[in-house]
Amino acid sequence: MTDLNLQSKDRLRNMWRATFLRRWHRNPDLSHTTDTLAGHQGRVAIIINHHWPNARKELIVAALHHDMQESRVGDMCGQAKRDFPELAKHLARVEAETAEAMNLPNDISEDERQMLKYADKLDALFWAEHHAPQIMDTPDWLAAKQWLYLEAESLGLNKRNAA
Repeated sequence: MTDLNLQSKDRLRNMWRATFLRRWHRNPDLSHTTDTLAGHQGRVAIIINHHWPNARKELIVAALHHDMQESRVGDMCGQAKRDFPELAKHLARVEAETAEAMNLPNDISEDERQMLKYADKLDALFWAEHHAPQIMDTPDWLAAKQWLYLEAESLGLNKRNAA
């Protein structure tokens, strides 16, 4: 076996292992749930396929890998990113470097990035609604719903009865 094959095998094994990473561990309302990276990324791809059935393969592949770098840098909660914008900026740089080092797919357009972000946030909302419906009227989740509504409108989904 060549070194290249070993590196490829190690990269595959590391990505496979990353899918077991648990989400929501820093959220007191959702930390009791078991949402893995694999489940989340798969649901994001399902949401994209639902809203954009003719989406390019590259977008679906990006959805299936979009949080893999968290296996190396961690899953920083959204509130911390909002409270500490400098930390968020640094984390974004480190995540980009990590994604590059992991050879993650990154060949989607800005419009597709917007679709991916929408699907990512919609999955978070669906997860929270399903596991902790009592928190849906808190300011953070009301703001998330408002953002999703406006983003759906921007993406032309409200005309097609977006979720």
